[in-house]
This record gives sequence, structure tokens and C-alpha cells, in this order.
Amino acid sequence: MNPLRLAAAEWRAQAAAYLGLTCMLAIALAFGIGVGALERAVRDAGVRDASRFDLLVGASGSPAQLVLSSVYLQAQPLALMPASVWDRLSQDPGVQQVIPLALGDAVGPYPVVGTSTAMLSGGRLFKVADGRSFSALDEAVIGAKVDHPLGQPMTMQHGAPQRGPAAAMPADTHHQSVMPVGRMAPTGGAWDHAVLVPIALLWSIHDHGDHGSDAPPAQRSTGPVPALLVQPRSVADAYRLRQQWRQGSTQAVFAAEVLADLLGTLGDVRRLLTTLALSTQALVLLSGLVTMALLLSTRRQAWAALRALGASTGFLFSLGWLLAMRVAGSAVLMALPLAAALLVPASDWLHQRTGLELVLRPAWADLSLPLALLAAMALAASALAWRASTRPVLDDLRS
Repeated sequence: MNPLRLAAAEWRAQAAAYLGLTCMLAIALAFGIGVGALERAVRDAGVRDASRFDLLVGASGSPAQLVLSSVYLQAQPLALMPASVWDRLSQDPGVQQVIPLALGDAVGPYPVVGTSTAMLSGGRLFKVADGRSFSALDEAVIGAKVDHPLGQPMTMQHGAPQRGPAAAMPADTHHQSVMPVGRMAPTGGAWDHAVLVPIALLWSIHDHGDHGSDAPPAQRSTGPVPALLVQPRSVADAYRLRQQWRQGSTQAVFAAEVLADLLGTLGDVRRLLTTLALSTQALVLLSGLVTMALLLSTRRQAWAALRALGASTGFLFSLGWLLAMRVAGSAVLMALPLAAALLVPASDWLHQRTGLELVLRPAWADLSLPLALLAAMALAASALAWRASTRPVLDDLRS
């Protein structure tokens, strides 16, 4: 007797039950794989963006909010620091350069960042891939994924970016036009969707600073700023500056350090969610094993007849394994494309909400759940085959 043919016939006889069990296990596996892959992608994207920023100085408050607003361009207001903070930092011998960061305006779905040309010079932070940097008050440099051509004016409005494909212009728009003259190279983060303008333009819009200065608009440092990106000359200078400016009315943070704390907090939440997900998957797996056992138990008479015809214990083991492995293997093969199908819209949604460019990549950890399923089904098939081979044949034939 060939166990392959018998297993195929058994599957056809109860196709609906086996297919339902396979789909249930595949959905549980896809959910588990997707959670791990998405968490890795978010963590990697966050670290990639934070690595560009050395030391951030802002008004005293939440370090996490300072990093989220300055690095990830989240539309949350920050308290303003006086221009004297910028001046004092610029004059510090341990500072290579100071770059202002100001948010609060937008062009449709794109956040506007008021800054200086230092942000785009040297290529260490960002660089212009097409066109040139701004040099006049009404010029702008746009991110790699800003859907707007160079040389066509853009209209700024006050407030958070208007999300969605057809973002409407709010009633309190400034009607302030800027001309994009350059486009940044892709960064893989929120800055790909940013519009960079001279910070002096935001001062003029919001009535801050001395606009009669003869200094170039992009370089004036006479107005208040919500955040300053400081590039120290050495590691020792970085720690000295952080200690010096984290007192009183200001705070100074390392973006990577704050991100590590955030990821630690998120890690606690993720562990809770992972525990809940694993518990759910364990219940699904247990119910799958019970269902598998019930399916095979309905065939006790058929198995007893096989034993009466001379089928060996090894034959019954082979039959049980083939049925269980077909269910588990089919569930794994269904789960992988299902997880990919779920991850694509989830990553797109997160990209739209955060601006992070998520790179979904497989990892060995993703194989843990499929391997656990295969092992569990193999053990269950072995136990069922052993039980079927040790039960009295006459009892099963009479049942």
C-alpha cells in the first residue's frame, strides 16, 4: 500500500475541513510574521534618520517631542528660544556650525522647515541633487518625494500638513508663495516630503526678528527659534555642550540617545503586543491540533481496517505525518504571501503618517513560527499514529 495515495484520498474526502484548518493556521502565522517584520522596519528607519543629527538644543520641555519634531518633522509646537541662544552657540569654540530648525507651516501635505543654507552644504546632512540651494527669501528646496516641479510657485499655509491625496488649502493660508529652486537627494525619511525655506521667511510671516538687517536672508540669526541643530567639533565638545545647555530654560539632547529611550519604551509595548499575539497564535495552534486530532479520530475505523489488512505501525506513522505536514506546509506557504500582502498597505499607511521610508526585509526570526508549527504538527501526528497503532483493532472496528 502506498501512503501517499491514501493520504491524498483522505484529503479529498474531507477537503473542506482540512482547507479550513489550513487557512486558520495561515492567518495566525501571517499575523505573527507581519508584526515582527514591521517592527524591524520602523526601528531601522528611525535609527537611520536619527544618525544624521548630532546635538539638538531646544527650550526646556520634553526631549522626545524635541526629537520627534526636529528629526521626524512631527507637527507638534515647540516653545521658542531667544536669538541669543543661537548667537552664544555660534560663538562657542567647540561648535562647528549651528543650524536652525523651525516648523509650523506647510504646503498642502508637505511640512515647511525654516532653516539655513548650512543644512544643505557639505552633504553631511542633506544635499541638493537637482537645481541649487535657496539664496533669496522667497526660494525653497523641496524633498525628493515632494510632488511639485521646480520653477513652479508653491503657496504656504499656517498649521499642520493637510494629509491625503487632495489636501485642501485651509482658510487661514498666508498666501505666501515660494519658488522651489532645488530638490534634495533621497534620504529615506520624513525629510523627503519636506519643503525647506530660509528661516527669515518664517520670521517675516510671523513678525519675528529684525528684517532690516543687511545679512543674507538665509543666514540671519536675529529671531527666535524652536530648535537648533548643533554640530560639535569633537565628542568631548558634544558632551560638554549637552551638559551646559540642559540647564535652566533650555535642553540639549542627543537624538540617537532619545531614540534609544523611545525604542526601549516601544519595546516594552511591543513585548506586550507580542505576548498577546503569541498567546493568540498558541490558542489558534492548539485549536488546530485539536481539530486535526478530531479529523483523524473520525477515521479510526478506516485505520483499524488498515491494521487488520496488515498495515504496519510505520505505515500509520507515514499516513499521519503526510496529512499533518500537508496541513502545516500548506499553511506556511499561504502565510508568507499573505504576510507580504498585509505588510505592504500597513507600511504605506505608516509611511504616510510618519514619513519614514520602511524597508521590509526578511530575517531568520521570521522562521520561528513556521518551524514551531511544523514541529507541533509533527509531534501531534506522531502521537495520533502511536495511539492508533496501540488501540485494540476490534474496539475501533466496532466503534
